[in-house]
Amino acid sequence: MKKHILVLLVVAGLTTAANRGETGSQDPIKASKWKAACGMGAELQKVQNRAAYLLPLAARNGAEALKQLLKTQIYIEATKGGEYTKLDSAVMLFYATKIGNEFVAATGTQITKYATAIADAARQEGAIQEYLQMMAQTAAAATHACLQKEDGSAARTGSNEGQLKLQEPGCAARTDELQPSPEKPTKFTDTGYTDTEFNTKTTATALTGGAECTLTHAQTSTRLLDAEAAGSNMAGTQRVAGGLFVLTTDLQTIDAKTLMTGSG
Repeated sequence: MKKHILVLLVVAGLTTAANRGETGSQDPIKASKWKAACGMGAELQKVQNRAAYLLPLAARNGAEALKQLLKTQIYIEATKGGEYTKLDSAVMLFYATKIGNEFVAATGTQITKYATAIADAARQEGAIQEYLQMMAQTAAAATHACLQKEDGSAARTGSNEGQLKLQEPGCAARTDELQPSPEKPTKFTDTGYTDTEFNTKTTATALTGGAECTLTHAQTSTRLLDAEAAGSNMAGTQRVAGGLFVLTTDLQTIDAKTLMTGSG
């Protein structure tokens, strides 16, 4: 994802509103959209795990080359009385050069790249999780909610925090350590992110029974500002979930397929 788009919507003392007096859509986020955002979170976990796998790789390769050099030296000393042929010297030089190259790589810009990839991916994953978990909790026991149910059949309502907490992979909070893995994420490309739910700028919400959510209301005449009167117009731009959603005429998705990822 592009850097510097991790701008979260700050919500203080607001609840979902059932107020047909407001103009503009204020529907819950479509199940397909919020689940796709969670899917990006899962892909970002793969980015972190792969970077954690690659991070010490150069040092491991250098250590392995050092082992081979020492084994070769011991063999020559034991079997040839320390008399090195041109081939023996060439082999020793090969391993020595490899050791130098690998240890240089282990302390160079490549390490910084992998560490940066972990940090960037973790920030984006956290932004997605925080926003969608907040939206999941912004729900009533019946009728009103800011998310559709997982199957899109109704509003995602619930009677307590535990019921409303998202358990979708990529959105569920993680406390475990990174699991280094060579597995590559499948949806990140050199130019962006491929997912049909984020391949165009379009509404992220859907009419869902009588459910309403003020947090997806248009920027104009919104009661996110001036709640006790007729609402007010937002002058700024609200980008949430690390920039995946933007509040305009309603909550909109971005076109992510042409974003520069920065994750390599």
